[in-house]
Amino acid sequence: TLESDPVSPLLDLGAGGLFLDADRHSIRVAQQKWARNRRILNATVHPGTFHTLLAKHAEVLQNVQVLQVDIDSMDGPVVMKALEHFAPTAVVVELREVVPFPFRHACQTTNTRGVARGGANLNYWRCELGIRGYTLFAMDTQDAVFVRSEKAQ
Repeated sequence: TLESDPVSPLLDLGAGGLFLDADRHSIRVAQQKWARNRRILNATVHPGTFHTLLAKHAEVLQNVQVLQVDIDSMDGPVVMKALEHFAPTAVVVELREVVPFPFRHACQTTNTRGVARGGANLNYWRCELGIRGYTLFAMDTQDAVFVRSEKAQ
């Protein structure tokens, strides 16, 4: 959740960005604590409707420093679509290891039928974010933080 994940110190320092989470309670807590300079949404989006989200929240998406997506479904494709529009310093993602290494897995549907197969695994994130210039900076058992490679030095 936003209140206990690796990006919390950045939020405390005032980093702006876009944060999407499927958990309503976590979103309410985060909105009360960190509403300034960022958009924190309880939303399930997919790549085909991402442009609508961008248009609706354009005023806070001019200087995205942090992108966090935890929508428990198409996290991978949504992050890749977001990175077509902006290049944040940090990308925070949830790890779902339902398909083990060395395979790459990213859920391609919003309908997971309640089964915990949404999201993407670490190998997917390392590959896709690496192609786009991001390096794994930190992780715990649930989340991973990737930073722009030039900032990781």
